[in-house]
Amino acid sequence: FPDVENGNYLGYVTTDGELTLHHVQFSPWPNGESPYNGCEVTVTGIVTADSAQYNSGYGAYAFQSESEQWSGIFFDGENLPELSRGDEVSITGKVIEYYGSTKIDSVSSITVLSTGNTLLPLDVGTADLAQDSDEPESYEGCLVVVSDVTVTSVNTYDWSIKDDSNISCLMDDDMSTMEADNYMSTLEANDMLEAVSGIFNYSFGTYKIQVRNMVDLGQGLTIEDEDIGLVKGFALYPNYPNPFNPETRIRFQL
Repeated sequence: FPDVENGNYLGYVTTDGELTLHHVQFSPWPNGESPYNGCEVTVTGIVTADSAQYNSGYGAYAFQSESEQWSGIFFDGENLPELSRGDEVSITGKVIEYYGSTKIDSVSSITVLSTGNTLLPLDVGTADLAQDSDEPESYEGCLVVVSDVTVTSVNTYDWSIKDDSNISCLMDDDMSTMEADNYMSTLEANDMLEAVSGIFNYSFGTYKIQVRNMVDLGQGLTIEDEDIGLVKGFALYPNYPNPFNPETRIRFQL
């Protein structure tokens, strides 16, 4: 492939079986361009940035096929339906490179295959997401989380944070709810956060964690989260038959 630094390639990329988000997002070339740039593709994944983010200033959805690098991507189009996090969807659209970020544009078809799915974030360090790290692009479009971080600086458009590696990465509020946006505006250098999660993206020449809501900042639980694993009441009922029988049953409720 001559002149790969400038994206001039000769030849075709082929794959056996179903096309995946990994195929679309992974780039074997230094400039990070997708081998499927300009192609119409149909791929499946779980929504990680939903209608709240689509209707925000960012204006795009994100979905991911698995909790692995190269497995997430942003997508948009006209007249898209309302989608929720955890929806498993199959979409058809055109792969483009938008100012250095791979995305699926002009989505013409969306099918919701299932709902309520869970996708764990990629547990990474701030050094993995730094601008000059080895493979920051491999996390593009993926749900990530960094833990025990300190705000190192409040910048004009974003925030720098670091963990015990002492290497900083950026977080931003382009996709966040108003509540999260207001909270982030109060952050100052040396403030500490138990965790920061969000969708990793490339924007205006820099990689950033795009915070979605207060939960992404470790500052609260969603209603759904509160309902998981928490006992809110219990009851123990009389056994039957009486305990002197060969066997008895005890009914309880949590």
